[in-house]
Amino acid sequence: MSHFATVTTQLNDRVALVEGLKTLLTEKQIDAEVEVHEHPVKLVSDYDRRNQAEAEIVIRRHHLHTPQRRSQLDVGFRWDVRQNCFVLVADAWDFNQNALGLAFPRTQRQRRTLSPVEH
Repeated sequence: MSHFATVTTQLNDRVALVEGLKTLLTEKQIDAEVEVHEHPVKLVSDYDRRNQAEAEIVIRRHHLHTPQRRSQLDVGFRWDVRQNCFVLVADAWDFNQNALGLAFPRTQRQRRTLSPVEH
């Protein structure tokens, strides 16, 4: 079962993060909107609606479908006050197979063992 997990980043500039995401999506030809909220909003998991997570910066799963597969979980970034940075909120398995995850090149070994979230 997939679930939301968090990955600490070193990203701490909201504007730079949003602009970087928009640039990445454009360069990878992914037609997706980057939602920016002042307060955390709910992320959705089509696997389990009880699996709750929140984030201020969100890319909805329906923008991340591929011709082979429907993405099942939203991807977000949530501000972590204690660490003074954004944490990525995503599911590694789902991310590995959605349009955003597939946009990152991986070696043959990495394809078998890790998702882009894990490295």
